[in-house]
Parts: sequence; structure tokens; C-alpha cells
Amino acid sequence: MSIIAGTYEVSEALSVEQLLGRLQEVLRTPASGTITVSSINGTPIGCLRFKLGRLFWVTGGQHRWRRWNRLTQQLGLQLEGVTPPAGTREDDWEYQVLIAGLNQQKISQEQAIALMEQTILESMFDMIQGSQGGCQFSNSLGADSTSELLSIPNGLALLNQAQENWQAWQVAGLSDSSPDSAPVVRNAAALQQRTSPQTYQTLTNLLNGKSTLRELAVVMRQDLKMLTQTLLAYAQWELIGLETLADIERPGRQRAIASQADQGIAAPPDPRTAPPGGNGAPLVMCIDDNPKVCEMLEKILTSAGYQYVGVQDSLQALPVLLERKPDFIFLDLVMPVASGYEVCSQIRRISSFKDVPVVILTGNDGIIDRIRSKASGSTDFISKPLDVAKVLATIRHYVPDRVPNAV
Repeated sequence: MSIIAGTYEVSEALSVEQLLGRLQEVLRTPASGTITVSSINGTPIGCLRFKLGRLFWVTGGQHRWRRWNRLTQQLGLQLEGVTPPAGTREDDWEYQVLIAGLNQQKISQEQAIALMEQTILESMFDMIQGSQGGCQFSNSLGADSTSELLSIPNGLALLNQAQENWQAWQVAGLSDSSPDSAPVVRNAAALQQRTSPQTYQTLTNLLNGKSTLRELAVVMRQDLKMLTQTLLAYAQWELIGLETLADIERPGRQRAIASQADQGIAAPPDPRTAPPGGNGAPLVMCIDDNPKVCEMLEKILTSAGYQYVGVQDSLQALPVLLERKPDFIFLDLVMPVASGYEVCSQIRRISSFKDVPVVILTGNDGIIDRIRSKASGSTDFISKPLDVAKVLATIRHYVPDRVPNAV
């Protein structure tokens, strides 16, 4: 294949090996442009953007925004409130946010490159897995106006690494298992019989169909391949299943609640845009994936005259925190995707929240949990099930000068 600027090529059906060969050829030349990979029936699988032979972004797989949220949290990037310039194309959103973060000195170039490399590795892996039944390759070459502030000089090495990761995934017998699938408990009674009480509690808490294997590997601090092999053993006994999980909305875009709209159910108010109360009472925030806990705290606090905001998705905790600026935070310890320890550490990295009381909620009132909670920056610790008097006494203790008149 000749690499000529201004050309556009659509390939015939390619095998994975042929696709990798085409990509390697492009990355060995000083070409600029976009490569789009699609399945035989035309479904997009991945897209590579490059300038002068250097990669600057790759997308692939079904979870573009879940990946962005997971990796920015995992790498500790402080990008809350950073937005790309007006008029930024949707396919250029992440890259332009990184550029803006650099310009605002919220992240370093090393952090941005680390995020780019991890994104490219995962996206290429997903692209390879999605091309197993054959694919098409379209190549649009030409001038590219993208900033050269951020690019990956070792794109070919990343492609080779992604290929090695896929081969290791195959050798492990996981070819048909997507790391973006979400495990869910199918037979809780049988699972309890086959596992220890601690393992059973862990699995039932985490395997709720709301977190992908990649997200769980981060939360559980486990190797992704080994975790998937372990869970597949339970799946063979039909104790758990692996489900397809939809992507989340892009950060900054209001999440649509399609299932409720289809049923004619009014969507709950978005905690990021809910107006603040007018009584001047402290705003208490609860971050807990259990809706019953959130409902209970809301009743306790609003009855006592406090303002309340609840968040059940740990990935949305920081955006809501920055938007609503609570005076006090209750934080669940065990949550999918990001644990209470991780969320608390992220809160403490934000200078304006370093002194806001953060009280951990947990059903495991052990010394290790207390030590880890303190190490992550928590203020105090409350055991579940919640006691009304204890909840209110704790808030009054840490926010004594702003007790509502109703209390």
C-alpha cells in the first residue's frame, strides 16, 4: 500500500493479521490522517488518528466514556471542570480536554501522556478483539491541524503491546470474553454454598451488573486476566453471568434516563443542577450506591432541617461535589468502580474540600477499616445500620455553628 497524502482508501475484507500489518505500515511512515476500522457489516470498531507517523488518539470498544472516567481516576488526573474550546468536534473531545488541562496547569505532560498510552493500549486491544470475524480498513490521509503539544512517538510499540496482550488473553481461554462485560450474580443461594462468607459478601456486593471487569479489577486491585478467569469459573456453574453494559454519558453532558422516560416516569432531579435550599442550613451530601441508605439519610436530614444531596454513582461524586459544594459528606466504604477510600482521597486532593468533614459509612467496623479510612483522609467513621441519633449528633459535632433552626 502506498502512503500518499490526500488519498482515501477502503480495503477489502481483512483478517486481524492483515489489519495489524496495515496499521504497522502506516505507523512506520511520516503520514498524517485517520484510520477507521469497521466490521464486515459496517459497524465501527475503532479509529486511529495520527500526525507525521505519531499517534495522538485511538478509540475502540464500546466504553469510550467509562474508560475515560476510570483512567482519569486511576491516574489521579485533576480534570474536574476542564472543558475543551467551543466548537471542539466530538471525536476530539478527550484530546482537547488534555490540552486544556495542560494549559491550565491542572495536569503535567507526563500525566497526559500516561493517560494517552493507557487509552491507546485498551482501545487497540478492543479493536483487535472486535476484528476477529473480519474487518474493513478505511484510510484518509492528508494534512492535520491537530496540535503537536501531545503525541505518542512509540505508537508502533503500543500496537505491538496491544497485540501481545490480546494473545495472552487468547492463551488464557478468554477469546470470547470482553473485559467490558459486567458480571452479575445469577444464583445467590448456590454461590453462598460454594464460597466462604467473606467471599460471598464481596461477590454479592460487587457483582451487580453495574461495573465492568476492567472497573472491578481496579476496585479489587486484581489482575484483569486472573479476575476474569476466576469469575468465568463461577459462570460455568451458572452462579454468575456476564452482561453487556451500556456506556455512560460524556462528562459534562446531562445523562439521559431512557428507561424511565419510556415508561412515562419522571426523571429525578439531577443533583448537579438542583437549586440550593433557601434556609441557609448546611448541605449534607451522601455518596452511597445503596438507594435505601440514601433514602433513609434524606428523610433523617431533611426532617431535621438540613439540605440534602445524594449520589449513588461513585463516578459522579466529584462532579456533583464541585457543583453543589456540600458542608458535610457521608461516604460509603464499599462501592463498585471506586471505593470509599479512593473517593475520599480524591476529595482531599481538591484544596477547597480539604477541611470538609467526610464521615465513612460501613458495615465492617474493624480496626483495619478505621486505619485505612483515616489514611485516606476521612474525618470519622459510622457503622451501619445507621442510627438516627448518631447521624445527627455526628453532623452537629463537626458543623456546630450551622445547626438548622428545625433541630
